[in-house]
Amino acid sequence: MNYKSILQEDTEHCYICGAKATEWHHIFNSYNKKNSEKYGAMVRLCHECHNEPPNGVHHNSEKMKALQKEAQAAIAEQEGWQTPEDVIEAFGFNLLDVCSRCGGIVDVSNHGSYEYGDYYLCDFCYDDLYR
Repeated sequence: MNYKSILQEDTEHCYICGAKATEWHHIFNSYNKKNSEKYGAMVRLCHECHNEPPNGVHHNSEKMKALQKEAQAAIAEQEGWQTPEDVIEAFGFNLLDVCSRCGGIVDVSNHGSYEYGDYYLCDFCYDDLYR
């Protein structure tokens, strides 16, 4: 298969551990498998990180959810999606953080300084309030 990855340039090595990659992982599986292929929500993994219990992504919900959140953030940026509804329309669920002020998508991995306790601010709201 000729898959692409929105998250990974070096597909020769496992995205998680860096070992030799042997398998493609659809970050969104089941009914969203086609969306993984459409948006490039794919990563190359070694067999251990992909399918072996207890730490392979198919056996570790924390690792699976972290990959899904990272992929949704990258896809939202690539597609220009601004609201959780945009993500939900494509995937049926949203794992991204939402601005407590305007309801827009916040990529906390890029803006950790905008996290205040239990709420988040997008770039626009942060600038409006604090700059």
